[in-house]
Amino acid sequence: MLCAFACGAPQNQPFQGAFMPQSMVETVRPRDAQQRPTGTEPPTTKPTATKPTPTTPVAPPTIAPAATTPERGAPPRHFPPANFQAPYAATAQPGDGDWLTVGAPDDRVRAAASMVRSVVHPHPAARYVSVEIVALDLDRLDIGFALGTKDVEGQKVPREVPVGLVPESEQSRLLAVFNGGFQEQHGHFAMGLPGLMVGHPRADACTLVSSAVGAFKLETWSRLETTQGFRFFRQTPPCLLENGELHAQLLKGNTKLWAGHNPTIVTRRRSALGLDSSGKVFFYAVGVEAAPLQLAQALKAAGAVAAAELDINWAWTKMVFFRDAAAAPEIGSALREEMVHGKSTYVRTPSDRDFFYVVTQAPQPK
Repeated sequence: MLCAFACGAPQNQPFQGAFMPQSMVETVRPRDAQQRPTGTEPPTTKPTATKPTPTTPVAPPTIAPAATTPERGAPPRHFPPANFQAPYAATAQPGDGDWLTVGAPDDRVRAAASMVRSVVHPHPAARYVSVEIVALDLDRLDIGFALGTKDVEGQKVPREVPVGLVPESEQSRLLAVFNGGFQEQHGHFAMGLPGLMVGHPRADACTLVSSAVGAFKLETWSRLETTQGFRFFRQTPPCLLENGELHAQLLKGNTKLWAGHNPTIVTRRRSALGLDSSGKVFFYAVGVEAAPLQLAQALKAAGAVAAAELDINWAWTKMVFFRDAAAAPEIGSALREEMVHGKSTYVRTPSDRDFFYVVTQAPQPK
């Protein structure tokens, strides 16, 4: 499928078909490691957490009563999404599912008003398990993709392929960056841009594909239609959520496909992305102490019908927002305060890992 990438493009690794090696099971920074009694459920005591970047509420969208007939010809309102309920009333906390503003006051994203964030507590028993979700309006935003410097070591990279940095031509419209997925060596999930492919696509991998500005598909590679002209693709472990349904292995409690679960380690993070049914709302999520199932449940509650797990662990899960600066845009704030970053990363200092970047859509010529 997707012969534009799979047929004849340069590759830096042959497809080996192995799934997640034991070495990829989630790890944690030594200073954050704490011991937990053996078992499948997390403890009920809440670990120390840092506060997210302060935000202010967003007015919820006006939703007409069911009996009201919408104005003929009026497009359906898709952004901001409707507020939503947490999956479990027993652990829901005040504010769960309410959409709020994103970023610090001087971040570009505040003026753009095209992203909102929410938090939800999706575990049936543990109140400290949380997932923060950012919703992006694809009518006004676009998402690009860049390979990391480590992804292309030893490769001859075409000049037009972005590696480590947001293309300079797009930095004036840059709002945010968020992390990519597992390195190709960890599960052999491929990624590609026109002219260069890292790894070989797995038929069973969940795949985000962009065909045009603001146009994305997220589904299993083997189900994607053969077509040409894709801007990029990124594979992940099997879809957490596809066609509105949770993956069967998640419901059985099997998490090995998504890098496993270690009941003795706490303070871990997992990230994911998703799309709603309209294809106009894109979601980024980061879970603290959330297992793959809770990530999927949180995104489904927020309105996603498809979702894929991205990278895991503290060093690799991050979403940062940019502000104007003298020489070039710089990082002003992060979705969570403890997310590690430098001010010039992605714009002047290259990233060694792949990433996605969010820009405002360029004005269309009249």
